[in-house]
Amino acid sequence: MSVSTESGSSQAWKFLERAGIWFWILAALGLLARAFLVLSTQGTADVSIWSEHAQGVVEHGLLAHYRKCEWFNHPPFVSWVMSELWKLSGSLGLSFPSTYRALVALSDVGSAFLLLRVMKDSRWRWLAVGLYCIAPAALIFSAHHGNTDSILAPALLACCLLAGAGRPIACGAVLGLSLWIKLPSLVAAPALGFAFPRRRDRILCALTTLLVGAASYIPALAQDFPLVWSRIFGYRGLYIHTLANPPIWIWGLKNFCFSTFGGVERWPAWAVWRMDHANAIALVLVVLYAFLRRRERTALGVAQTIAGCFAIFYGMIEAWAFQYFAWSVPFWFVRGPAFGLCANLLGGGYIYGLYAFVCEDAFLRAVWNFNGHPLWPEWLIFLRDGALIGFLVFGGIWIVKAMAGEIRAWRTRDR
Repeated sequence: MSVSTESGSSQAWKFLERAGIWFWILAALGLLARAFLVLSTQGTADVSIWSEHAQGVVEHGLLAHYRKCEWFNHPPFVSWVMSELWKLSGSLGLSFPSTYRALVALSDVGSAFLLLRVMKDSRWRWLAVGLYCIAPAALIFSAHHGNTDSILAPALLACCLLAGAGRPIACGAVLGLSLWIKLPSLVAAPALGFAFPRRRDRILCALTTLLVGAASYIPALAQDFPLVWSRIFGYRGLYIHTLANPPIWIWGLKNFCFSTFGGVERWPAWAVWRMDHANAIALVLVVLYAFLRRRERTALGVAQTIAGCFAIFYGMIEAWAFQYFAWSVPFWFVRGPAFGLCANLLGGGYIYGLYAFVCEDAFLRAVWNFNGHPLWPEWLIFLRDGALIGFLVFGGIWIVKAMAGEIRAWRTRDR
């Protein structure tokens, strides 16, 4: 009787293993939601910032805008693309903010297709991609927020497929091209490099990444190396907080230190040291985890490693901006239901809740007014802290499991 019931329960969900009408409904809803956000919302402050950058590059030139604008830290290639888009949208009578957000939103189509390819051996691949299509974080970052971070996700998914196919040069080339958009894809570089079993292939992948990545930077660096280097490679992120007294920081373990110890002057030495070295600690742990997972060489296995790398990174860093989640949202769907639910409900819930709160509109149609909301409700702080703790816990569990796997591998080899 129990066997029959279990079989019936399994059959009830069998339709999720195929791309039925339910999947196309989710895909259509995702496209409609992105179109609505592009056409009916104003986005965040990044929209006006990118508009200023694009216009500045058109009017003054790339190097002059680097000199003029201290917070202009985007790579030369994507800056040139945005300046050309500014000219094109103007000549066609189109809104530049809507035009470039529409193009960024299209990257989600690539992410959905590549995610389906990465998960081709999973029975739940259609469900994962369908849910990704309507994931609040994916919708907001690609079609509303107004930055280029979402473009990194399909590039990294493509790298997973190439690494899984044992193609180090092609993988390095795509990873290098992603650096033309933004640098944070380097967080996934250790996972991709270690996925190749031979040292020769790892070196080929790294060299190709370096050569292709550097190609778009060399002309600008040749004209003014100190300036371009400091603007792009010297950028260390922002410590964003509200104007409340005491302030509310948007991310990081520092929130717990402030609530536990008070001002920084009261922190114990270890807490100050950890905050000062948060990025370095995160990157060391990312490299360690990627090394321990080096035997996972399928496209899905590499994607799962990258999901772990970003979870560890998010859990440890202190300099953070909302759109940093955009780098990894598709990877939230490759590590199983527990992590997927945690990342989407808490991480995605935090993002949607915050954006709706500062816009004072559930559909994000009003003006982004972060500074006008210095005090946050308890539910929003709960989502922020829950997301952070979730990434920390899953990252820690995965490191321990990877270490256990390494020990088992050594014992097996010794036998």
